[in-house]
Amino acid sequence: MSINITLKVKLMNEFISEASDLKDTTRVSLQNNNANLEASRLYEQAANIARELLSVPDIADDLRSHLEVFAPYYTYESKVTLRAWHYERHEINEAKKCQESAAVMLAEQISQIESKLTTATEEEKSKLTASLNKALFFRGLDMIATSAIRARLAWDQDDFISALDEYRTVLPLLAQLVGDSQNLGVPGYYRVTLGNYLGMVANSSGALAKHIEKTHGISGVLPHDIACDLVRHTLDAYRAGVAACDANPECDQYRGLAQLCRSNVETFLKDNKSRWPEIYADLYDDPDLLKIMGRIDLTTLKAIERGSMSHNNKLRILFLAANPLDSAPLRLDAELRNIREKLDLSNAREEIELRQEWAVRVTDLQRALLKNDPAIVHFSGHGSNTGDIVLEDANGDSHIVPADALASLFKTLRDKVQCVILNSCDSESQADGIVEHINIVITMSDEVDDDAANAFASAFYQTLAWGKSIKQAFELGCNQMALEGFADADVPVLKARTGVDPSRMYLVGTSSGGATDGTESKAMELCKLSCNRWSRFDLVVFTVTEAKTLLASTSKQLFEFSETEMKLDSGISNRIRGIASDMKTLSEKRVKSPTYRDIKGGTVGDEEEKQFKVDGDAVFARLNEVARSVLS
Repeated sequence: MSINITLKVKLMNEFISEASDLKDTTRVSLQNNNANLEASRLYEQAANIARELLSVPDIADDLRSHLEVFAPYYTYESKVTLRAWHYERHEINEAKKCQESAAVMLAEQISQIESKLTTATEEEKSKLTASLNKALFFRGLDMIATSAIRARLAWDQDDFISALDEYRTVLPLLAQLVGDSQNLGVPGYYRVTLGNYLGMVANSSGALAKHIEKTHGISGVLPHDIACDLVRHTLDAYRAGVAACDANPECDQYRGLAQLCRSNVETFLKDNKSRWPEIYADLYDDPDLLKIMGRIDLTTLKAIERGSMSHNNKLRILFLAANPLDSAPLRLDAELRNIREKLDLSNAREEIELRQEWAVRVTDLQRALLKNDPAIVHFSGHGSNTGDIVLEDANGDSHIVPADALASLFKTLRDKVQCVILNSCDSESQADGIVEHINIVITMSDEVDDDAANAFASAFYQTLAWGKSIKQAFELGCNQMALEGFADADVPVLKARTGVDPSRMYLVGTSSGGATDGTESKAMELCKLSCNRWSRFDLVVFTVTEAKTLLASTSKQLFEFSETEMKLDSGISNRIRGIASDMKTLSEKRVKSPTYRDIKGGTVGDEEEKQFKVDGDAVFARLNEVARSVLS
């Protein structure tokens, strides 16, 4: 009997080793998917041998203990590889059944390990704990697989937004598993898990791009926001594919995905060359986009880079909408539609850019503000009983945002945001914390009817778009509520930061799309505009000749401003003149052999050029500090 047991164990291990090798071949190429089917068969044979040995009464205790733990695991692996085979064949129902069976087997293994830990020796505990950690890690992967199956089903049904929701829901968990995999002592786990994570990032971006194409059609003229989103998310998918390929160089599907995404961006840019200026205005800090544009037409790209400031001077409004599943439905789409109609009918429609983010989760808020960089932030949704705004959690249910956290967020982003509107019930309690950092905050002091809130918002933006002040826009917003017969006309509340006069603050019709509130604000806008122009040299190419030209023109502007604006604070005026003088000196500096250099992607070979760039960065950093001091 002992020889028979030895042979059985040897055969079982051979099955496991062969099955593992077959699994590795499936990661190399999806064309090897049938290897999953064979691996499943071998794992099941190994599991059958394990159960057969467990039925033998006189096997060694350590072997019995080992088999009790790993017999269910071998069956688990059999179901997982069979699930993968069905998944790649788009046989979703069969894949779901395999996943359910796999979960049962893994739960049995975890139960066996936890039971044995209670009586194990210290040496046994170490091994069992390692096995338990791996099993729990696999349980996390199974949760990912379940979501991936649902996403595949949605994708196959052209329901790309549901697929995107699935990907976005599990990406944080998968990111955590990438970190956990480094602590398991198996290098392959980390490599494969990282590849899976990056592949899911690519799928997430790809799902959004497919949704955009399906919803708006790629053959017609896409709206600006949609066109930029399409390019942005396809580039995200390209980068994720490249990173996944780097983590798993043997996997040709990642390489193919990256190549396809890059090709899609190139095709879109070639077919929409007239839209390059507006795309550049939004995505000028994307190095991959600039590389692709440069390869297609470097001359056009450089021309856009030199003259792109005109495309960045629009007043940008960010409309944030949240209507959690467990809350009363709101007509947020009607509110946005009304605002857009009022803006489109104004003379300043080319000076205003309205962006939107829907179903905003608490994890989306920072990203939305950083991505869109708005001057006005407009939140539309529910308020809690304590006046806090309500966003969505990962499941689409309510998540209350604490007032102090929201105020801290806007403190960090105070350089660009000029006005915050919380169009939600009882939101006045939020205003005091935010208005310490933001010029204007508009909230609601009580519950407000959905239609009344819409009336206020549409009239407010209509007034702004016709070049009126913040105060006039607020007053006409309240008046519109009264004109339509709502009893809520006294509910909106306007608060201004200390030293800011809303009757003198205009957001439309200024040269830079920012607020005009006295000489100090003009100084702030001039400083910020100049710094933004210099920052463009970090994005495509850097030449000393062009940099000198910008330094000289900026110096002249700053001198003229400090001399003509008599009301400017003397301390600020002196700082501006000092910076202007240093810029003029730098613009006249002799620099050896100025040549084109790729600042982002490579090194500046000439030391004098490198030092010139450092000196330029330093003087513009000082100018940026002037803008910050004006704000504070």
